[in-house]
Amino acid sequence: MRTATGAKPQNYFRKLARIREVKMSTNAGKKRFRQGLSLVEAMVAVFIITAGIVGTFGYRYHAMLQARRATAQNTAAQIAELLCESWRGIKGIETYEPTVYFSPSLISKVSNDDDTGLVMSGDFALVGIYSVPLNGVDYYAILSWKDLDSQLRAININVVWKPRAAGQSDYGYNYDNLLYDTSNESFKLTAYVPN
Repeated sequence: MRTATGAKPQNYFRKLARIREVKMSTNAGKKRFRQGLSLVEAMVAVFIITAGIVGTFGYRYHAMLQARRATAQNTAAQIAELLCESWRGIKGIETYEPTVYFSPSLISKVSNDDDTGLVMSGDFALVGIYSVPLNGVDYYAILSWKDLDSQLRAININVVWKPRAAGQSDYGYNYDNLLYDTSNESFKLTAYVPN
């Protein structure tokens, strides 16, 4: 409705203001969502990244330990092979003394002379226990022999080493428990020579 002058009546403006008021009050009750991360989303992302980093370091740590163990076992096998071939080269005599054939910086005797000839498990006679320090690890070679019959002798080399942390020494180590300490690693090689 228009008045004679063409102006809109007062009621019209009141109604329009009322409609705007109602619209604003209904918009005020609605929550507005904004772009970005909430605190929970950020914490979950940090947790996932942290778990990935810890997993990676754990994997690298265990891979390094297994590589050290493989290197030590390979070295022990080479020591056993070297001693075995040397002993086999002189027909497996029971008085074999590796310190005569190798440099004292490579191998040294650990056991006493009165240990020689002791009977070990499986009826093997002990020749001696020798220390072979290589690559920061102290290996111990336990040599023994046994006559299987009048024409065949078994020579046995058991290389034992104690896994240890970097910088840890074996000062005061009890060599009597060398074979029976279950925390030790070992490599055993048996060869046969004609008697």
